[in-house]
Amino acid sequence: MMKLSQLLLCSVLPVAALSLGGCMVAADPQPVAYAEVSSAPTDIEVYPSVVYEGRPTYYYQDRWYYEDGGHWRYYRREPVYLSRQRTYVQSAPPARRG
Repeated sequence: MMKLSQLLLCSVLPVAALSLGGCMVAADPQPVAYAEVSSAPTDIEVYPSVVYEGRPTYYYQDRWYYEDGGHWRYYRREPVYLSRQRTYVQSAPPARRG
């Protein structure tokens, strides 16, 4: 006759082994939403900018603007990389036109 401890071990061990079976969940980060605007702000090129995703991205009135195929857009949610860059560009004044 089996002891209670042996019975518990026999019933718990398979459950524990299944739970350690190696489930893996992969999640892609949420895509950054953008909004399209009819045109860029006037003289946007004189405002602070950084290259993000291979294109100049301008910081103007608390938004990051970029041109995409002849259309201007801005990010609705600030990407993490641009958030880190903002601390640098906020302190820089707009460049003067020559």
